[in-house]
Amino acid sequence: MNPADDHPDAVVLSAEEYDAVRAAITAVARPRAGGQQPTLNSLLEQWSDIVAELEQEGYSDCAPEFHNSIWCRSALARIWPLLPLRVQSIRQPELDRIDERYRQATVPWPG
Repeated sequence: MNPADDHPDAVVLSAEEYDAVRAAITAVARPRAGGQQPTLNSLLEQWSDIVAELEQEGYSDCAPEFHNSIWCRSALARIWPLLPLRVQSIRQPELDRIDERYRQATVPWPG
C-alpha cells in the first residue's frame, strides 16, 4: 500500500530523506522523558501547541522557564540546516506560519 494513495496531495519522502531527517534529529535533539526520540512532526506540533497557548493565555512564568518551554523551537533551529533541502522546502511554510503566529502573540524582549 502506498501512503500517497490515501492522501493524493501528500508528499512522499524517499527512504534516504527519512533517514536524513532521523539522523538530523538524533544529532541535535535528546530523547524526551521516557526515552522517546522526537520527530520532525512532533517538534513542529509542540511548537504550534506552545504558540496556541501563548495566543490564548499569554505566558506567566519567568524568563528561564520560558526558555525551557520553547526548547522545541531551539531544536528546530539547530535541526533545520541538517535536513535535506527538499524536506526544508516542504516544511518551511508550516514553520513560517507558526513563527508568524508567535511574533503576533508576543512582544520583543527589551534590549
